[in-house]
This record gives sequence, C-alpha cells and structure tokens, in this order.
Amino acid sequence: MKINLLITGISGFIGYNTAKFFIENGCNVIGLIRENTDLWRLNDILDCKNLTLVRLEQAETKIHNFQADVLIHTAWGGVSAKDRDDWKIQVNNLSYTTDILIFAQKIGVKKIICLGSQAEYGAFLGRVDEDFECNPTSVYGSIKLAMLGIFKNFAMQNHLEWYWLRLFSVFGQKEGNNWFIPFLIDKLSKNETLNLTFCEQKYDYIYANDLAKCLYDVAHTSENHAGIYNLSSNDSMKLKNIVNRLAAKIESKSKINLGAIPYRANQVMHMEGNSEKFIKIFNPTYTLFEEALNSTIPFYLKNKL
Repeated sequence: MKINLLITGISGFIGYNTAKFFIENGCNVIGLIRENTDLWRLNDILDCKNLTLVRLEQAETKIHNFQADVLIHTAWGGVSAKDRDDWKIQVNNLSYTTDILIFAQKIGVKKIICLGSQAEYGAFLGRVDEDFECNPTSVYGSIKLAMLGIFKNFAMQNHLEWYWLRLFSVFGQKEGNNWFIPFLIDKLSKNETLNLTFCEQKYDYIYANDLAKCLYDVAHTSENHAGIYNLSSNDSMKLKNIVNRLAAKIESKSKINLGAIPYRANQVMHMEGNSEKFIKIFNPTYTLFEEALNSTIPFYLKNKL
C-alpha cells in the first residue's frame, strides 16, 4: 500500500530523511514549508514527481486535491542546545503544532504521528521504558510533554489514530555540523585538536534511515496501535568509543584531549531507550552501527555543511 503523506519539517534533518525514504518507496509526499524555509537539504529530491511543497500560509487553498492519509509532524523550533531553555521559542511550538493538528483533521487525515523526545523523562540514568515517570528538567522537555497531552486529547476527541514516538539520539546524512557526530567528522578530517569531556556518557543512537523505516512502518500499519513509544536502537555505547572509531576510520592525526572540558550541568551519563514495546509490534530492522558510520562519513567528507 502506497500512502499519501503530509509532513512538516521536511527541510530539517529528520524530516528530510523521512520524506526521502517515503518517496523512494513510491509514496506521494507533500511537505509543508514556511515562506523563508531554507531548502538546501532537499536538493536531491526537489525534482521528484511524487513530491509537492506547499507553503503553510497557502496550504488551505492549495491542498484540497491532495488526499493525505497520514501526517508525520517533525517540525519543532529550538532543538539546538542554546534554545532548549528559551521559553518563547519553545512555547511557540504549542500553538504551531495545534494549528497543524487542526489543519490535518480538517482535510481528513486519519492517522497522525508526532515526534516526542527522551527529554520528557528528565534526569535519568540507564535504560528507560515508557512507564518511567516523566519529570523534564528543560523547557524543551516540558513543552514536549505538554504537547503530548494536547495531542492525545485532540486525537481522541476527533477519533484519530495517534502515535507519539519518543526519540533518543539520531545521526546520519545532512545532520547539522553542530551535532556530535558531524562535528567530530569535521574536526577529525581537518586534523584539528579536539577538546572534549571525558566522553564517558553512554548514548543510544539510531541511524536516520532506520528511523525513517520505522516511521514508514507505523504509517503503513493496517492495525491501530495508537500510543506512546520509545524509538531508539535499543542499545547504547560510550561517546569515547565513537570518537575512537571515527578517528581510526578517517585516519585522523588530530590530538584528542579527553577531559579538557567539564560535563555540563545535569549531564545525563547513560541515556538509553527501552524500545521493546515498539519492537514487539513493528519488528523494525536496524543497520549495524559500523555500517551506518561507513555510510555517513563519506557524505560529510564530501560536503562541508
């Protein structure tokens, strides 16, 4: 079954990788963009016949001929570390997301997938499942959790099939250079000195293409499994192991100074998602971390973001 997908945040890292996967698998995709959206990530899919971009301001007049089956809402302002405690930026996400939900319901979308975050759980150490009590320590996490309540209530009142997928760490092609793995590749490829923490943190990384596959499977399921799910690789590794692997693969001569900078306040040292609930229902397949790195590194060596 090839669905018609409505997606927000298509110009972002996760939105792009998701849209590309759906397009490559024969689905029709319509991406909602804003007037000043930078479309650089979309260069390789802009000419695809099954992709349509519509400005949000014009959506209601242009979208009536597009019969959207599923909405995947990936857009969210203020995801970078410097903006995660900015109340104005984060609160704006509530009204924007609510407007998107109302619009989707108005055009007849019956299934909506929204992306949550491990930040909803707050400070934790180890492997957490969906029953772990949410106690967010950042504004970003607090607003995500507030949005979950709005989303769930809206979906139930309007008889919509809803999914709230809590993401942990994601990496892959076309992620911004300010994120950990692209940052490392950039510095190591230039043989620049790296001043890092001790990198003893254990993070649970999922490859962006695997995340897109998971979203594809949720969008295509014929059974209603509505609810909240952790979405991660179900495994974790120390960041210093990632540093060492990348340095070896790139054959970098960089001097790596572990412990040169302190951990930030409220640093989560073991951030791993227990995604067994999702795995039991959707049976996802994950790329081996080593293979995912091998696919990711050449992109950044060739394209300096």
